[in-house]
Amino acid sequence: MSGGQGVPSSRVPFAAPCVARLQVLAYAGVPEALQGKLKANDWVAAVLGVVGGKGGGKAGLAQGQGTNVERLAEAVAVADSTAAKAL
Repeated sequence: MSGGQGVPSSRVPFAAPCVARLQVLAYAGVPEALQGKLKANDWVAAVLGVVGGKGGGKAGLAQGQGTNVERLAEAVAVADSTAAKAL
């Protein structure tokens, strides 16, 4: 499925505040066909850089967490722009 201009409709990695710990959790999956343009670990790293976090993974799947919950909306915007630029 496509969200337009070659960007998959699920272009924003999952990111949600974890209220009990006051953390942002980020998770991304990128289909193998798109990994040459966008790697999940790079995508998650861009998001977590905004929320002061760290994570890891591979080109297909990555995850991590950050503590700056107040910047969640900015992190989602970075996720969207990172995918749009790559794809």
